[in-house]
Amino acid sequence: MAKDKGLLFLTVPPEYIPSRRRDPFGFADIANYYSDLLAPGITNRNRDARWLTILCWSLDQIDKDFRNNDTDDYYNYLRGLELRWVMETCRLADEGKGRHLPGSRAVRRWLKSRAWSLQDQMGKDQWRRYRYVGPYASYRRLLQEIGLLDADGWTPIGDGPKLAKLIRPNLKDNTNKATDGSWVDYWLRRWPEKEKPQIELIPKSARSLRLTKAEIGLIEPLIFGDSIDGKRRRTIAKAMAKIKADNHAEMCLQIQRHLLKVSSSWPEEEKAKFEKLSTFAFMADAAVTALQAAFMVAEEPMSVRDVTKKVAVEIDALKESVKNWKKDNVWTRADSFALEIAKAKRNSDCLTSLVNLHIERHSGLKWLILQSDNLDRAVRYSAPPYGFYRFRLEALARMAVGCGVIEALPSPFIGETAEGEDE
Repeated sequence: MAKDKGLLFLTVPPEYIPSRRRDPFGFADIANYYSDLLAPGITNRNRDARWLTILCWSLDQIDKDFRNNDTDDYYNYLRGLELRWVMETCRLADEGKGRHLPGSRAVRRWLKSRAWSLQDQMGKDQWRRYRYVGPYASYRRLLQEIGLLDADGWTPIGDGPKLAKLIRPNLKDNTNKATDGSWVDYWLRRWPEKEKPQIELIPKSARSLRLTKAEIGLIEPLIFGDSIDGKRRRTIAKAMAKIKADNHAEMCLQIQRHLLKVSSSWPEEEKAKFEKLSTFAFMADAAVTALQAAFMVAEEPMSVRDVTKKVAVEIDALKESVKNWKKDNVWTRADSFALEIAKAKRNSDCLTSLVNLHIERHSGLKWLILQSDNLDRAVRYSAPPYGFYRFRLEALARMAVGCGVIEALPSPFIGETAEGEDE
């Protein structure tokens, strides 16, 4: 491994098998390599550092209220409290929009009608999935990595109890544990709704991510401190703050130039991969943009030729990005992708190749299908699925803003709505 000016880079693959719910071209391994290199320990769903404080308090409260119960039931209690926090935030005048609030769409509907339980409003599938996409699932790994949560997944440790004490909702004594099954009703009895939401406690808006001084004092050293990963996260965040870029790929190019300049001792294989960061970002972004454009045009089955006429700008950008890709066996999957696109002489052939590569290589969700010479949507979404390969840089930047490491989100991330922001 290479160590230079306090910055240590990965030289071994991650222990987990990378997977992406929306991986339109099968580039997950490449994207995860760069994500682990640039934003170690961060996931795309780490979008608001306030949730670290909220979850420490929530887990502490679960322990106090249910410490004599089997821990196998703990998540059922916690889910009700997670949703109580989402509910509190959705009671704002702006309905909590622009915050990381999994399940908020169902909560907003429920707040307006309350004709049945929130569990029924969400439905069986979303209620079950919340265990895997809710706040606890989103931040548990980070909480454990930075030493705020024990390996058991339920016990705040280190500075976790100190964070928990920073939040003091006005809870009422309530020994009645009767419930409709959701445990939301229990937490509403313990923490009744007031006339106005408690703004100082709730998840942060993308327009104002900065935590309180007390929170920053506890959280910032853990995420951006003196550990190997902490130094790397700080270096990348600071670099992003100085960059003037109009888009994500341009930002990657400038990060690449900066780090190759300040870090001179790179293992050969690692350097070869890092030198392809920006060209991969340009090609991957162009490919996803072209696929999204085609998706928007093909509301109903339409000939490839007609679709091509409407997405000519996106196809030209893709062809240009492929010209800059050097096929050198560093990333063989990207090499073969670029070769197939480059072989197409006409724009319609290029679009056909792009869609075929998507159909052959996608993981998790297929967007488009080809039937004879017609292009059609494989899923009847009103907007194209979010499928960009973004290396968790926005999530890292948001955490850095929250912890006071940088002042504001870099311009490529302002106004961009990532998957899972407001569900």
